[in-house]
Amino acid sequence: MTITLVDSNIRTTPAMLAHVHAKLAHAVERFSQHVSEVRVHVIDTNGPKGGVDKVCAIHAHVNKAPAVIVTHAAADYYEAVTAAARRLKAALGRRLHRRR
Repeated sequence: MTITLVDSNIRTTPAMLAHVHAKLAHAVERFSQHVSEVRVHVIDTNGPKGGVDKVCAIHAHVNKAPAVIVTHAAADYYEAVTAAARRLKAALGRRLHRRR
């Protein structure tokens, strides 16, 4: 399974990259045999104005099934990634439970 971070207008630091990998590795570890790739998109929709404008969208490619896509918007980069990872874990659990 590969985890890819696609950042558009946010400069990603090594700490941010480590945070993304840690949160997603934890969220997907139970489903790793079913997930082939995870793409994380983080966008600052409002630029320097601030506010709840960091949007994290995660696309998890599940073997032999449609991709699972979750999003979360927050004021902070880390909060957006953490909450989206939590949503991904729940969505993968529901999707794979239905497949059984």
